[in-house]
Amino acid sequence: MVADIGRAAQWPVRTTAVVVSWETICIYKFRSHDDVCAMTQGLPRQLIAEQMLTCTCARLRKVTRRVTQMYDQALAPAGLTITQFGLLACLAARGEVSIGELAEESVMDPTTLTRTLQPLERRKLIKIATARDDRRRRSVALSDAGRAAFRDALPTWRKAGAQLGEVLGSRNRIALDQSLAAALAHLATP
Repeated sequence: MVADIGRAAQWPVRTTAVVVSWETICIYKFRSHDDVCAMTQGLPRQLIAEQMLTCTCARLRKVTRRVTQMYDQALAPAGLTITQFGLLACLAARGEVSIGELAEESVMDPTTLTRTLQPLERRKLIKIATARDDRRRRSVALSDAGRAAFRDALPTWRKAGAQLGEVLGSRNRIALDQSLAAALAHLATP
């Protein structure tokens, strides 16, 4: 399967994903469509399509996008995304933490986390400061406004979860939650 995954104005080449085997997706930069055709010549299209349909990662990403869309739509009136809500929830539960600790708990790299926190800081929902015990470290905590925003959005988040349960069915929702918990436990980094 060949999928065009983007072309930026500054790049003179097209970036394309090519499925090579059941386990491998290679990203190549091609100068033309002819280069793409030459690379994939001889790969049976049906086999490639079937491989992508059974790719765990691809299917997880699709499910994640759909569920994220549901929660983001529900939380939009509160001015939050599900990612931002999750960070506020973590801070509400843990109190002040370092950026590194929050990144680890959220399974995000610190740079992405910092970008995600910026709108919350601009809205004064969180406070980012130099840690008291180590000036090289930055810590993040909920502000009073952030605590109120989290509390106000909580019923909406619960309602979105209930809607997801209705769409999936109660049994499927429970099975999904159990599978996700097991997968996270197995995939946890030491």
